[in-house]
Amino acid sequence: MKDLYYCKDITKIDSLAQNQYNQPGIILMEQAGLKTWLYIKDKIKKDENITVVCGGGNNGGDALVVARCAYNDGYKNINIIYCSTKFSDSFEIQDKIIRSYNLPITSYLDNKDKSIDIINNSTHLIDGIIGVGLKSNLRLNLVELIKIINASSSIKYCIDVPSGLSDVVSDICVKANFTFCMGPLKALYYYPKNIEKCNEIIEINPSFPPQVIEKVKPIAQLEENHKVDILPLNKSDYKKTRGHLASFGGSNQYSGALRLTSKAAFSSRCGLVTAFCDSQIYNVVASESPSIIVKKLEDGFDLKCYNAILAGPGWDKNREELLLEILSYNKPTVIDADGIRAYAHLYREKKINIKENEKLIFTPHLGELKVLADSVLENYSIDNIDSLLDTLTKLSSILNATIVCKASVVYIVSPNKLPLIIYNLNPSLAVAGSGDILAGCIASFLCNGFSTYKSAKEGVLLHINAGKLAKKELGYYSSEQLIEYIGKQLL
Repeated sequence: MKDLYYCKDITKIDSLAQNQYNQPGIILMEQAGLKTWLYIKDKIKKDENITVVCGGGNNGGDALVVARCAYNDGYKNINIIYCSTKFSDSFEIQDKIIRSYNLPITSYLDNKDKSIDIINNSTHLIDGIIGVGLKSNLRLNLVELIKIINASSSIKYCIDVPSGLSDVVSDICVKANFTFCMGPLKALYYYPKNIEKCNEIIEINPSFPPQVIEKVKPIAQLEENHKVDILPLNKSDYKKTRGHLASFGGSNQYSGALRLTSKAAFSSRCGLVTAFCDSQIYNVVASESPSIIVKKLEDGFDLKCYNAILAGPGWDKNREELLLEILSYNKPTVIDADGIRAYAHLYREKKINIKENEKLIFTPHLGELKVLADSVLENYSIDNIDSLLDTLTKLSSILNATIVCKASVVYIVSPNKLPLIIYNLNPSLAVAGSGDILAGCIASFLCNGFSTYKSAKEGVLLHINAGKLAKKELGYYSSEQLIEYIGKQLL
């Protein structure tokens, strides 16, 4: 796993490197620019046009180093555009050096038409407009400039962050082909709206000493190893040793959700699955899922003999009293979909006793997360990586539960643990019913006695890897087909 940091923490690391380890800022800038250029140079032909767009801060200074290194290596078609009139001390040093090279420099503020022509004719563009220090939305002239850059056909290389992004800002920004991370990885790269904006991330250490990085605490972790960490079955294992799951879900409109989640639980090595559903869909569920024990809700239920519970997939409204009865058994429970909405209503009505339910996993998408947060938190936001992680952490702590927030990035948050981010961009996995399958995978591990955190993590990895295999063999696929690839990882 790799540690992730807020931008403000990287600023602390930079400051500590300079003040405690006597590394001048200009040296760090030289390293950043040089290492960026060494990665870029093999992607650029000598006769192609390079445009370097600089703000007046240290991010712009890094970009000027790239321009100088390119020129030193024989690349002559270089244009530099300045978009600021205020310069940092280190930038002024780089400005003095680059001017001695007599490379063409154009001011965007003074000559927009020429700047636009340069950008539109560039093959490769180095973005050094603004770095990690952004704390509010961009000025209008920079918004205009970034729109021009994004409209161009150039390959875009962003230094540290695509200009316009920060921990607290996730609005308009340069859309990078490559983002060069200076120092440890930043959490903002893994905010859902930022994934495609950052694109490929290349890590560069501009000479930060390891001791400096250790002095700053990470705020999350990125799981790089996507292998499912589950031991093979014992030779003596059989259905009754692998847990019995009670699965509550389905409705007239969404009868398929209960079937998908129950089949996914089976494919994830759950021993037995009993599905509880409305009498209206009983025949459908029973006839299409012969491996599942199916019972009617109207006949009542006793959950004492079950190892874990899954509640919510395919439910409709007005399930609050049913969920309250389910929670009264105090079993390890996954709450998904409309189960989350029912729980939020119960919490708002003060009918939930947190201390009686210490083994809960919520699996919301961002919309369901808002519903839950509306009921639990007074003030919150999920509009940027800072506020999203804060909201997830607070919810997890207050509810004493593990939260699996589903988006193009998955966030797993448990009390007293760093948030875990699992990223594997696979749009084909966002197929109808995919979330029901994920809930079934997680519930199966919970049923087998794993902790809520491990059940969540391994369930997410199992789901992601199934998507990889299905995409490789089928291209696009349905949720029913996705289930076939769950069990292939659990031999």
